[in-house]
Amino acid sequence: MRDTTSRILDASIKIFKEKGYLSATTKAIALEAGVAEITLYRKFKTKKALFEATLRTHLNVSMKDSPISPNVESHTFVASLLENRLERMSRQRAFILLLIQETLSDALPDDLQFDSYVKNHLRTLILAHLDYQDASRNLEKVLRIIMGILLSYIIVPSKTPFYALDDTEKKSIVKSYTESIVVAIKR
Repeated sequence: MRDTTSRILDASIKIFKEKGYLSATTKAIALEAGVAEITLYRKFKTKKALFEATLRTHLNVSMKDSPISPNVESHTFVASLLENRLERMSRQRAFILLLIQETLSDALPDDLQFDSYVKNHLRTLILAHLDYQDASRNLEKVLRIIMGILLSYIIVPSKTPFYALDDTEKKSIVKSYTESIVVAIKR
């Protein structure tokens, strides 16, 4: 049987995604987790502490990297990065929308704000690639382009989410964006 903290965190992500931070109640989370509300408060002192722990846990699991080698040609690197991120983010759309909503309400600490979290995550990979390519430092421009692409797929989703497309359609979408990013890397 899973431990109490894991059950609470799993229940809280479900309730927070369904209702948002303000409408979610600790009573509903405790009920979903199969624990008494007092048990929830023993593990997490406040609803905000529970929310932040839930986000951190979910971010660490859902945004974990699959191997993307920065030590490859730019087209290959960009295509791998875009496909990986579009796949992961389209699968986690409800969670990402919750994170964006709470970022816009300025309710989150800096390290959990959507734009900061994703940019920092991408920055490490892109810097390693730029170092490998001995490319100029257009890091901020490359980050803005990639963030725009990722956000467009979350905010204005197509009829079929990226993860549900067949491989040919995925490759076509990724290819359409890759060239502009590679140009930005090489300038």
